[in-house]
Amino acid sequence: MSMPVPQDGDGTGCSRRWAVTSPSPHESWGDPAQAWSNERVLYADASRRTLASAAAVEGFFAFVWFGWGQEGPPPGVPSVLGAGAVLAVLVVVGGVLAARRARNQPSPVDGAAAGKRFGIVVGVEFALVGLGAAILGFTSHPEFIAAWTCLVVGVHFLPLARLFVGIGMAPLAGAVSVVGVAAFVVGATTTVLPSTVAGLGAGACLLGHSASMLLARHPAAG
Repeated sequence: MSMPVPQDGDGTGCSRRWAVTSPSPHESWGDPAQAWSNERVLYADASRRTLASAAAVEGFFAFVWFGWGQEGPPPGVPSVLGAGAVLAVLVVVGGVLAARRARNQPSPVDGAAAGKRFGIVVGVEFALVGLGAAILGFTSHPEFIAAWTCLVVGVHFLPLARLFVGIGMAPLAGAVSVVGVAAFVVGATTTVLPSTVAGLGAGACLLGHSASMLLARHPAAG
């Protein structure tokens, strides 16, 4: 069993880092409640405000993706997309409320340098999405715009993982990118629209990740 020990923040909205040290023998076999509190906590590197803000943003885009998936899904899928959209709205509301309660904690993007990096990443993301959409439209393949957008969104989480430390952006990047590739493959080989795969897959990834951040047990909460 390991015990998290707080260290200094790094100025990117991650107000507290947690190193792992070995507890003394009496701590290892002591009270079960104390043993639970000594366990490393998921997302412990990020402040509660960062987690809540990220959850709200990802929940919103999960809602957008579930909506995009409604373009022309097979029978039975619309109800799943609708349920996902409802859950995404709940995550957005929960994230906004939680971020408001933690408004005195460091901002998720703390400092001019971090804000500039964030702006560059998002700007490049939008530029790539727009360029790819224009090319696909010009070549008479607009049905693949959703797949391309999903792939770009997934990849853009990688540089964001360096900015928002400790909230699991790298695994999310991999998952959403895989969904984007799958949307291309399914759209090219079956009658299922790429938007169905991208909408359902990206929506589920973002919903799951945002909900896990919102519900995470955090050291600041005790």
